[in-house]
Amino acid sequence: NRLFQNILYGQMSNFFTMITDCPQRDERKAWTGDAQVFADSALYNFDAQAFMREYEEKLGAATRQYGYAPAVLSLWDFFSNWASGWSDALIIICYRLYEHSGDTAVIRKHWEEMNRYMEYLKQHERAGHQAPNQDTTGYGDWLAFQGTGYQLMADLMYAYVTKLMKKSAQDSMKTSLNSQTTLISEYVSHQEDLLKKFSISPMIIDYLKDLNNKDKQLKAQQFTDN
Repeated sequence: NRLFQNILYGQMSNFFTMITDCPQRDERKAWTGDAQVFADSALYNFDAQAFMREYEEKLGAATRQYGYAPAVLSLWDFFSNWASGWSDALIIICYRLYEHSGDTAVIRKHWEEMNRYMEYLKQHERAGHQAPNQDTTGYGDWLAFQGTGYQLMADLMYAYVTKLMKKSAQDSMKTSLNSQTTLISEYVSHQEDLLKKFSISPMIIDYLKDLNNKDKQLKAQQFTDN
């Protein structure tokens, strides 16, 4: 249909050498958050393994330089900051490449870089098992008009990439991880508190990414259904 055709055209117009965010205006920056959130669809729509593996190489190179992949993957340093959800692209895209190909070689190839990123998160925790502080450098839930708390989104993403690292280790026959983290109880012990304090976005992320127990997932699904 026309909507899906427009999605395909949008992907093709943003996949030139570097994955960019929007070809229709002057910005055209290589935002890593845009790349990771669309990676699953991109690999489904086209045979984009070779292109996205090259992109993963660039994420890895940036991680070797900074300890993380910057918010914008380019030579321009203005957006070279760490940002939860954006810098996580290294791990998320790597796992998407594996999911769509079944080839664990991509995990093994980028394991050291991914582990280095996890060490960066660990070293910069704002407290035990909490994501780094990003009040001035993060973007939170970029599209949420409710103003989702930055730290909440960062903690959810921290837990998610840790889960992906664990899966990657298991699936690629690695037996140990240097970094482990858990969601802090302040944010996830009571789903009702999340509804009162924050927007619906963390609820959906929690549900989709299977970060919590089954009872809480059911509550989140019932909430979104309503």
